[in-house]
Amino acid sequence: MKLEVKERTQIPDGLHAGAIIDVEYRDSPFEYTDVVIEFMVKKQKIVLKAGYPTNVSMSSKLGKLLYRFGAVLDVGSQLDPNEILIGKKCQFQVMTEETKNGTFARILADSVKPK
Repeated sequence: MKLEVKERTQIPDGLHAGAIIDVEYRDSPFEYTDVVIEFMVKKQKIVLKAGYPTNVSMSSKLGKLLYRFGAVLDVGSQLDPNEILIGKKCQFQVMTEETKNGTFARILADSVKPK
């Protein structure tokens, strides 16, 4: 299989708007819920994830996110993040982070809110 070499996409820091297209779950090394957001940069579709510990309460990051998108957080009730989040338009802040593995654009998890 041949793969096309593409130019690196620069995602500018700051406020962006997009839509939540998926919610993914992972459990290694800890349980996390990833909210998958699609948005456009210079006519190119970009997909980034915002990660939240998989714990829902009024004081948890995931609970606060679900509440911002209209969830009622009654103790003992059950919620499906997919039903609450997928398809919703949102705005969020992106910040470039440099690590030993490279330079990456990251969504600030607490900045994701309905648009």
